[in-house]
Amino acid sequence: DAADLHYENLSAHDHVELVRRAMNVIMKEVSSVSFKSYLRNCERAVNKNSKSFETLVDCLFKKTSRMLVLRLDIGYSLPYLQSQGWKISLDRVKNDFSLYLRLLRRGRLEESLCGYVWKLEFGPTKQYHYHLMIFLDGAKHHEDIKLCEELGELWKVRVTSGAGCYFNCNRNKERYRKRGIGMIAWNNAQAI
Repeated sequence: DAADLHYENLSAHDHVELVRRAMNVIMKEVSSVSFKSYLRNCERAVNKNSKSFETLVDCLFKKTSRMLVLRLDIGYSLPYLQSQGWKISLDRVKNDFSLYLRLLRRGRLEESLCGYVWKLEFGPTKQYHYHLMIFLDGAKHHEDIKLCEELGELWKVRVTSGAGCYFNCNRNKERYRKRGIGMIAWNNAQAI
């Protein structure tokens, strides 16, 4: 049983052998027909999502000449995740995010909200978290950092009752090679 292994008692030769076996299992798996099919399906989904995103941006710019684009990463705080044994249910995450979107659509930005896109990811430390882009009418709003902060606090305080956390990407625009956040004019759509 793998749980009964005591790796610290293995010789250097045994460590090398263990890694070699693991590599063989990995190589066999990534060479399988089912894995290659799965990979092709993932690539198709990425391409489809990318085209859908481009179509959305084009449609939004037909409605308004300038958009204020907010980029926000939302998830759950490390202390909260630790208190939950580093486990959070996907149902909880989806329910919280559904509430967040409802509040966003019906909140004070309702009249200027042009659209939004998101991506749900999972990582060993952050667990489930979302990367979110929110498109607002640029004629009605100008303070992207402040608005992004406000929407982050909405997630942290109102939706997750303090269990959430967020990262305001607009606060550090210079960190991004292809920024696509802040005020974007219709003739600079490739910035997104």
